[in-house]
Amino acid sequence: MTGKKTSFDIGVRVVPDAKREFIDRLPQGAYHIAVRESAEDGRANERMKEILAEHFNVSSKDVHIIRGAKTHGKIVRIWHYQSK
Repeated sequence: MTGKKTSFDIGVRVVPDAKREFIDRLPQGAYHIAVRESAEDGRANERMKEILAEHFNVSSKDVHIIRGAKTHGKIVRIWHYQSK
């Protein structure tokens, strides 16, 4: 990878135990994500990180929950490489 590693923060609303998974961008810029996994043992959070990583084309290791790890509403920081 080339370029400088930078980050941005987004608001995320996660719904665990959903019948189908999806990610939607809300008008105010936040994201609404539904995951099949339950909230137990952080499984819903891990799946949310995988979905965001795929959406933003980064590794799931580059997706970090900054605030709200145990709530539906979260602030997530995504690290990525900025092109020169």
